[in-house]
Amino acid sequence: MASGAGLYTRCIPTKAAAMKLMLTDRTIKSVKFAAKVYDIGDLAVPGMILRVHPTGRKSFALVARFPGSHNPTRRNLGRYGAITLQGARAKARKWIEQIQCGVDPAVAIKEARVRKERIKRRYPGQTGFYGSREWRELRYKVLALHGARCQCCGASRDEGYRMHVDHIKPRQRYPDLALVLENLQVLCDECNIGKSNRDATDWRSIDPNNTESEV
Repeated sequence: MASGAGLYTRCIPTKAAAMKLMLTDRTIKSVKFAAKVYDIGDLAVPGMILRVHPTGRKSFALVARFPGSHNPTRRNLGRYGAITLQGARAKARKWIEQIQCGVDPAVAIKEARVRKERIKRRYPGQTGFYGSREWRELRYKVLALHGARCQCCGASRDEGYRMHVDHIKPRQRYPDLALVLENLQVLCDECNIGKSNRDATDWRSIDPNNTESEV
């Protein structure tokens, strides 16, 4: 089979016979636009596609049966360039995990935003506990120790995810552990929302990559 950019100029997939490839940055940059938008499936993540638009713009999307829908639908993951291939794959995998648990990713994102606004209202101007010097210094120590990567799912700040330093045992129920280093872990927005204050799982000892690795 032919290789290189020539493959993409001669073989632009149709809707009836969409091409599937192990996407890389090199192949993404090589694909050519056509008169109509077309999709290229990613072999690394089932359901994830690269959309190539007539303008030359390229974006990632996930095609899946989201909670509440009887048919598979397509949802945008982000424009290539604004999000990396690795970031799109991590986001798609997280969405797939949420779907398998019956959670709509859009709802999870909305809840994360609501929680963020609630914290802003509760601690205006970053005052109170989360604005205290003691918390900020301890938070920095945790990030320096564990890095800006979610210890639950493996998502990272470099992939576009917001990281939180989370109390393993909720601060409201265990106020004496609020500033204890051993009671803190790093979680992304979505995992932090999913955990809420009802769960006390310590994700630090669990490897988020033990079931799959990045391609």
